[in-house]
Amino acid sequence: MGLITIRSTLASNGGKDIDLLIHSLNGNPSPCAVVKDGLFQGFIGGTIYSLDEILQSELSKHPGYTVKERTNIVAIANPEPERSREDSPATTSGE
Repeated sequence: MGLITIRSTLASNGGKDIDLLIHSLNGNPSPCAVVKDGLFQGFIGGTIYSLDEILQSELSKHPGYTVKERTNIVAIANPEPERSREDSPATTSGE
């Protein structure tokens, strides 16, 4: 699947830190929900190619701020678990 969420803290010298969450709704970069300091800011979509692009766009709205901390949350497609011999259906020899 890939990157589905970026959680970051934006900081500036002397300014209040900003908590920023960018979350993909369906595993694709568009549409994404943006949450700033716990408040839903809206959805971003259209010609967005990556969550990093959204993060840079949000960062540009806050001159003097930089990314202080960043956590990437990644979804990995979970393959079907391997069956043990006990879980497998019984086999017959045709007798």
